[in-house]
Amino acid sequence: MGIVSIMTNRHGLQEPISLDVNLLMASSEVDQKYLGHFAKTCNDSNPYLSSFLYKVLGLSVLLSKKLLRARRLRKLDTTRDTKSLQLYHHIIWLAREGLVMIEQYIIPMSTENPILKVLAHKLRASFYHIFVLFHNQPS
Repeated sequence: MGIVSIMTNRHGLQEPISLDVNLLMASSEVDQKYLGHFAKTCNDSNPYLSSFLYKVLGLSVLLSKKLLRARRLRKLDTTRDTKSLQLYHHIIWLAREGLVMIEQYIIPMSTENPILKVLAHKLRASFYHIFVLFHNQPS
């Protein structure tokens, strides 16, 4: 599923393009800005929470680059050890690490700030979504 938008090509003709909703859900720039804002503001009161917010921010930046690369490498041959398979495994690992940090540290420590709590739950859903997209193998 994708969002269709109109783009003008180099010949001046307008053509529809499809934006992948899955990639947009991973971590938006707004989420990254809020993560940086909360990490900076809670640094004095709770440096432990701040350090985990910075770690999740770094993970989301890395994941956004990896997800864009994975979209370009659409073909995946699971019978061979290809670069795309290694990329998928790295995306799964990064999403798992982010999920652990969100669930074990950030959500329990974000009870005082409701906006941070909502952002943490949104990020948890995004990490679950990435994990399901790249690791789900129904039989």
